[in-house]
Order: sequence, then C-alpha cells, then structure tokens
Amino acid sequence: MKVTDHRLERAPCPRCGLECKRHSVKEIIKNKVKHLKSVHYCTKCLKYFTTGPNLMGKYNDAIRCRAVALVIHEGMTLDKASKASKKAIGKHVPLGTIHSWVCNYRQRQVEMAMEASNA
Repeated sequence: MKVTDHRLERAPCPRCGLECKRHSVKEIIKNKVKHLKSVHYCTKCLKYFTTGPNLMGKYNDAIRCRAVALVIHEGMTLDKASKASKKAIGKHVPLGTIHSWVCNYRQRQVEMAMEASNA
C-alpha cells in the first residue's frame, strides 16, 4: 500500500496564523493509499485543524475559492457560477454545493468579525 506523509511538527493556524504544535496524527485510507495527516490545536482560537490535502471532497481549494468569489465578490447567481465552473474545469458543480460553500464562507466571516470585535 502506498503511503503519503503530510505530518508536520508545527503549522500555522488557518484562522489566526499562530504557529501551532502537532496534537496527533490522523490516518486516512482512500483509493488504497494511506494518507498521514497532522492534527494541530490552536491555543488562541481553541480549534483543531489538519494539514495536507483535502481528501474528503471532490473539488480542490482553487475550484471552491473561484466559485465563492464569483458569487460573493462578482455578484453572479449560483446558476451562472455553476456554468462558469463547468467551463473552467470541465466538470459540473451542483448549485447546492456552491450554495453550501458560500454559506460556510459567510459563517466564517461572521465568526472572524465576532472574534475581532471581542479582541
């Protein structure tokens, strides 16, 4: 079995940027490949995060960011953003998927604003 190793001793928190120590190692097996990922804990945000590639979803971060940017920053409808994604990557991205990405993005923005106002 092939093994990919994405373990890091320290990694920056994706929320606040603080360098965090490794808490544990997570083992994921997908398509007969074992992936080792580090699980880190941020003492400032009090949140856990992992390093390495996103193995759970079909779409990479570039596709997600582009679709969210089209909807939020450029004001496109979900339907037009879906069609633009299909044109860009040759793969249909469902409207519900883009909608959930946009909702998650907005929720993170609200959380970050709340944290900034409390600091």
